[in-house]
Amino acid sequence: MKSFSFLVLCFVGSFQILAQYSLDSAKVFNELSPSKAVYFDWINRNWYGSNEKKIEANLKFFKMLHDEYGMKLDIYLMDAGDIDQGPNCAQSFGLPAYGSLESPHFKKRFPNGFDPLVKLAASFGCRLGIWLGPDGYGKTEEEALRRKEMLVSFCRDYNFALFKFDACCSDLSPANQKYFIETMQECRIYSPDLIILNHRITLNEEARKLTTTFLWEGRETCVDVNITNDIVAPHHRQGNLSRGLPPDLMRLTEDHGVCLSTALDNWDDDLVLQAFNRNLILSPEIYGSPFLLNDEMLMRMARIYNIHRMYNDILVNGMILPEEEYGKYAVSRGDRSTRLLTLRNLSWQPVEVSVKLDSTIGLYAEDDVEVVQYHPTERYLGKFKTGSVVKMTILPFRAGLIKISSEQGGELVLKGVNYQVSRKVSDKPVSFILLGRAGEKVSFSLSGDNLDYKRALVNGNDASSLISNGEVSFTFPGKKKELIYLKSLGCLQLTDIPKDPELFFESCFYAADNNALEVRELFKSGSTRFHEVQVCRDIFFSDTIFTGMGIWDKYAFDGDLSTSFKVRRYEYLDMKENTGSFRLDLGEIRSLDKLLFKDVPVDFNPGVVEVSENLISWFPLRFECSNSMLTVTLSHEKAFRYLRMLKSPYSVAEIEGIVNGKPVSSEKWKASNLFAFPDANSAKLSWQYKGRLKGIGKGAKLAVTVPAKCKEGSVFAIMVIEGKIIGSNDRAPSFPYNNWEHFGIPGKNFTFYIPLTENMEGKEMQVMLLSTDISLKDLKPEVWLINPDLYEKAELILE
Repeated sequence: MKSFSFLVLCFVGSFQILAQYSLDSAKVFNELSPSKAVYFDWINRNWYGSNEKKIEANLKFFKMLHDEYGMKLDIYLMDAGDIDQGPNCAQSFGLPAYGSLESPHFKKRFPNGFDPLVKLAASFGCRLGIWLGPDGYGKTEEEALRRKEMLVSFCRDYNFALFKFDACCSDLSPANQKYFIETMQECRIYSPDLIILNHRITLNEEARKLTTTFLWEGRETCVDVNITNDIVAPHHRQGNLSRGLPPDLMRLTEDHGVCLSTALDNWDDDLVLQAFNRNLILSPEIYGSPFLLNDEMLMRMARIYNIHRMYNDILVNGMILPEEEYGKYAVSRGDRSTRLLTLRNLSWQPVEVSVKLDSTIGLYAEDDVEVVQYHPTERYLGKFKTGSVVKMTILPFRAGLIKISSEQGGELVLKGVNYQVSRKVSDKPVSFILLGRAGEKVSFSLSGDNLDYKRALVNGNDASSLISNGEVSFTFPGKKKELIYLKSLGCLQLTDIPKDPELFFESCFYAADNNALEVRELFKSGSTRFHEVQVCRDIFFSDTIFTGMGIWDKYAFDGDLSTSFKVRRYEYLDMKENTGSFRLDLGEIRSLDKLLFKDVPVDFNPGVVEVSENLISWFPLRFECSNSMLTVTLSHEKAFRYLRMLKSPYSVAEIEGIVNGKPVSSEKWKASNLFAFPDANSAKLSWQYKGRLKGIGKGAKLAVTVPAKCKEGSVFAIMVIEGKIIGSNDRAPSFPYNNWEHFGIPGKNFTFYIPLTENMEGKEMQVMLLSTDISLKDLKPEVWLINPDLYEKAELILE
């Protein structure tokens, strides 16, 4: 892409649509229509479209979730570029904005048309939808009829469930409004429940009444790309969790769903609010690359979908609860006997909410009611008299979901323990994940659906007393330890600048990377046991469009000269010069004779090339660039681990280390190309905190807050423990990345995350914050301990 002019087109008029929209706009759906569960594959592809192989793999992924966990997806929406084109695709490939099923471009990517995809989706009760431009009716009656026939055929022949019309292709011309109206009317003859999405298009009154929804706030939700945190927070999704409610809880709109491609921490809080709090006509709605979730997250996602489907019919009735009692944007949904409440806490301290079990939350039950917590863990809270009060604690920067119902006994629950339902489908054993603190002893019982279970197993051991006696005891493994989800350690105090600030700058640069956000999530999620998940990951990351962008440092070490590690912004923004430096980490101290940087720009001059063993002492090296090869000469006697260049090549196909004339393994090597070259004299401010680490759990980390508007590369956070410097490897908003879609909007505040390990328990540590911006002298940074995983786990199986 050479400019952002297309974004102007996409957003023109988006904030006027709300005022123009009225509740009579959908002839098929109304405000009380149950939601449809939707996935759309934007960001799983980009403007260049998808293909049969990728969509087939994605559909098999959702079929696996259906078969394994009972998760039901109503609609799979094929997003931009499969038929019609977005603006930069048309510019780059010379394609017309409007395509057809007969175009060579379509036939190459979908040689069998949509038939096999429609059949595959139908095999697990799913239907397809398609992204389109609203126009394309041409200049003549014949062209208009061809366009009309294609869209009608999607409903007549394929039973499509959704059309997403997007002004990013083009707007709808006044002359073609009549064809749009005629086409949509005929489509609904064959697909009476066709959902028609209006993404920022201009429609006359008659045409607008045929659409189902519009894009609320005109806003997309890809974390640290389209939306970032508004304040400092312990995770990346505070900005998403702080989104409000459509006016009057309007449901015939779309909030763009939950992106599952980037910054996946606390994705489930995001999804709970989308599905149960706003509960729009498209809910639950997700997009991106959900196969980047780890296996446990996939189980949790399916469970959220399944809970939503249990109550889909009654979730359409909602009421906003008083903010002074229930917090901001709290909503109760349901009928007279069953209510589901969504609560949220966007502060750094736990919040206790007193829930009134009466008409003030829409509950008009006469009998006793049972209260079940569904999120963040599942737990039976007890049976209570109507009109009484139940207290519920909402953790910092998290969401809560509870059910209050007088209709008892229909759902299988465990009493006396936190848990997650991992699988409850017909013809398979029911399985739960039991959750408890290390060393905690629990006694729990089974209540619910009255099925005739024969045997119970906990971690493979017989626990059938759960069935015969109604209760079983279990002690979670591990030594008891006091763990707090979010704990304030204290404030960092302004202090003298350390002797060698460059060491700390570089420690931060080498701790982080500039890979695509999707690559970062792939590494966080780890391996999968599901073949369908691995296939989706392989197809996504091996796609030639993805590899061609060069947004993963591994392309400089893969032995393939056809792939390169690139400065994506250089091409994306038509930059004349890259301001980032190039860094190479060998992963260990070693000696080399020379380093070869292959297929770099012909006129590339790095300016300075230096190596270091410890990030303290740097030694300059001789280099020569000739015939697109940068050769760095090393002394075999001088061992090093780190290399940096003043300037980065905007592309390098391969980096090869040579010893005795032969290449060495680069398996441990990493590189970055967006961070600036440090100037030791640029450090203007320093803050420090000293203390002892206590209460470290699995996956623990420190959060160092910078509540100010900061320039990129102006603030650095590190921890020193037992003489070892540990730089922040994550930050909200995310550290600079080579972008798959487009790069993120500027951040207002920074929160740095420093990883901890349990063997750091009880040790003295020092947290340091450095800044190159003297205007931050009044900053009040803090350090917090985060324990995102408080529980040990055990598996309960009912046969």
